[in-house]
Amino acid sequence: MSIDLETEIPELISEHDAIGRQLGQLRRVSSADVADIAAITAFRWRLAQAMAAHHAKAMPVIRCLLEHGDAPAVRSVRGFLDGHVGVQEYNQAFFASWPLDRLRADWSAFRLEAEIFVTQVERVMREEEQAVYDHAVRLSCLRRGRSAA
Repeated sequence: MSIDLETEIPELISEHDAIGRQLGQLRRVSSADVADIAAITAFRWRLAQAMAAHHAKAMPVIRCLLEHGDAPAVRSVRGFLDGHVGVQEYNQAFFASWPLDRLRADWSAFRLEAEIFVTQVERVMREEEQAVYDHAVRLSCLRRGRSAA
């Protein structure tokens, strides 16, 4: 494999942890009875950027597993991809559909949509770790074991 999975996977998991903290912040802010527009403005761009950057970084690992993984890894990764068609578009649409004036005008709807969004992203991250990262780590260990032999 041309990708150093031993380096990439811990970095991707670390990115999930950081995104998870940001999602927690979104959950806290959006659960308030009154909109804190300043707080949302301060971090939603960073969250959107972190998610897009993570996606761009994860895709080469996913392609690597599809091209070089064993049958269980390929099956798992394909299942993950098939189950998450359009996830990037969903993420982008969530952020784009809530400009500041709409946040102010319909805070209660944002609160509901934000909770759905956070729950969905958390689920996708867990599934990504199980379907992709676990296989990448396993294959990396197998390759390292073969080269040490």
